[in-house]
Amino acid sequence: MSRMIKTVMTVIATVALTSTAQAEVASIAPENFAQYDKDEAYWVAEVSCKQTDGTRTIQRKTDGNEWCGKDLPGFCDTDKDDAANKVCGAEYTSALAAIDDKIKAEKAAAVAQARATKAEQDSAAAQRRQAQQERVRAQNERDRQAAAAPLKKKISIEEQLIKIEQEKLDLRRQELELQRRAVDIQKLLDKNEG
Repeated sequence: MSRMIKTVMTVIATVALTSTAQAEVASIAPENFAQYDKDEAYWVAEVSCKQTDGTRTIQRKTDGNEWCGKDLPGFCDTDKDDAANKVCGAEYTSALAAIDDKIKAEKAAAVAQARATKAEQDSAAAQRRQAQQERVRAQNERDRQAAAAPLKKKISIEEQLIKIEQEKLDLRRQELELQRRAVDIQKLLDKNEG
């Protein structure tokens, strides 16, 4: 008796799973022939699932007997309807979502890497520009100093000439003072003699 109950329960579970899986498929389009290259020819059918937008593709090699989901390996069955049920099932949907998440994560990582690389390149370019500006400033300062050196030398020479002229004037003034004193002394001598 318990063996019969187990068998009935197994049949009920199988029917429930089959009806649940079949409930996932909204429709299966008629088959089309697709040849991807000279050795890759398939019968292809689009499957609309009730729980998802868009369609999913199942395909069977023209010389094969299994229908399989095109986007993921391992979801195959010799019966087209059962293969359609598999690609509309939760496991296939989860596997597609995992692949999508992985692709999104890889894209996000690639974008982040590209941004980091661009930031490094921008930083290096900014440092090169700053270094170039510093070199230009230093060269301009050297050029200014080089241009100013002859002017400084000229000013220094002119300052020395002014000092010499001033010394000459001082000497001339002293000479005149001495001549005036000599005249005064001569006058006193002439006065004393006379």
